[in-house]
Amino acid sequence: MSNSTFVPAPHLVRFASRLPMTNGEQDPWPLPADGGDQEIVTELRRHLASIDDA
Repeated sequence: MSNSTFVPAPHLVRFASRLPMTNGEQDPWPLPADGGDQEIVTELRRHLASIDDA
């Protein structure tokens, strides 16, 4: 049995939160195409901040 891992291209991974979608946001947010964990954390925090500003 192979122990391989599949990771999709970043532009194919998107996320959404229930509150913004309930408030009319139509488009899920993409993960950053470049960088690592810190860039993903930064984008998730930006997403959460947009919820607080709504």
